[in-house]
Amino acid sequence: DASAHMNLGAMLHFLEKYQEAESSYLRALMLDPSNPSTRINLQRLHNIMKKRGLATSSKISVI
Repeated sequence: DASAHMNLGAMLHFLEKYQEAESSYLRALMLDPSNPSTRINLQRLHNIMKKRGLATSSKISVI
């Protein structure tokens, strides 16, 4: 279920487990590509990852 993956991503994001959070957000988007909350959360995560010099595994357009 997409909302479960989005919620898991949000928890992992909060815990600074960024790679795992990204995977959960991407899974949520695969299940529900039109969910704006997931897209926004993924964009925020990517911004944090870039600031910390971490690579993102996706080239997905989130906005």
